[in-house]
Amino acid sequence: MNLDQFVGWWKDLLEQVFMLPAPMQLLVFLAHGLIVYGIAFSPDDALILSGGEDRLALLWQRADGKVRHRFAHEKGVPTVAFHPTRDILATGSYDNTVRLWHSDTGQPLGAAIRHADDVNAVAF
Repeated sequence: MNLDQFVGWWKDLLEQVFMLPAPMQLLVFLAHGLIVYGIAFSPDDALILSGGEDRLALLWQRADGKVRHRFAHEKGVPTVAFHPTRDILATGSYDNTVRLWHSDTGQPLGAAIRHADDVNAVAF
């Protein structure tokens, strides 16, 4: 058995043992101008929230890929989250703030919550 045959045999074995599906592209959303740092799916999977280096968090409709709302920060947005009820979003930024937003209206829910340093994670 040569190396190519061995690699092919090993790949077939792994696919059978772990039932690995072939990679496939499901959705492509283009609107961030720079790197996307993080994404979150709404509890009902109808919406996707993304945060990026471009200082924006974008709320997408999963069905058609359209942006519903844009949420701005002063620096990159590495972390985003949905509240379990889906109506509140959280964004955390390198501008040392956490912001809460209403998912239907896109309006902020109060003033930004200030931190001493970058915000790298948010969760409900």
